[in-house]
Amino acid sequence: MFWNKKKPSLHTSSTDFYKKPDDVRRLEREAPIASVQFSIALLKSRYPDMDIITQIRADKTLHALKTGGLYGKGQNRMG
Repeated sequence: MFWNKKKPSLHTSSTDFYKKPDDVRRLEREAPIASVQFSIALLKSRYPDMDIITQIRADKTLHALKTGGLYGKGQNRMG
């Protein structure tokens, strides 16, 4: 029964809890994960695999990261 199932611990030592994707591990050698450069590189590397709607969002995010401006300001690909 569902109420007898053990809840997963938040403090697990299991190596399967979270594994960084290969692209993240590769890119973190070039720049710290919390940096703008890392975010830009990750978006660019994943861009070809995105659908068109996600690419539009990525374009807006990339513009904001590069310019330090607001998300989507001046970026209207749809018209």
